[in-house]
Amino acid sequence: MTDTSATRTEPFAIPELAERWHCSTETVLRKIRKGELPCIEIGPRNLLVPANDVMEYESARTVRRVSSLRVVQETPTPDTGPSPGHTEPQDSDRAAASSQRARLRRHAQGTR
Repeated sequence: MTDTSATRTEPFAIPELAERWHCSTETVLRKIRKGELPCIEIGPRNLLVPANDVMEYESARTVRRVSSLRVVQETPTPDTGPSPGHTEPQDSDRAAASSQRARLRRHAQGTR
């Protein structure tokens, strides 16, 4: 059973961290080899990661949501026209796009 509380004191085994972080054990081992995550070597093939190091690693990589920010999208009104920098496609652009679609269709069908 995975402990997700911030008060855990027992070190984590590699498979526990892989389950906790939804990744493979190899990914956890790669982080250890790169020096991103400290570990304690208990035996030739047994590594443990101290709980406080796990909590520190997770807190450094957690993106916190800012609830006070809000995205506002402006909708153009009929009297303001298109947004600045917007240009209507030209007939030559439409013809090139149509030609490109036709080439892609022929290629998908195996004809030229």
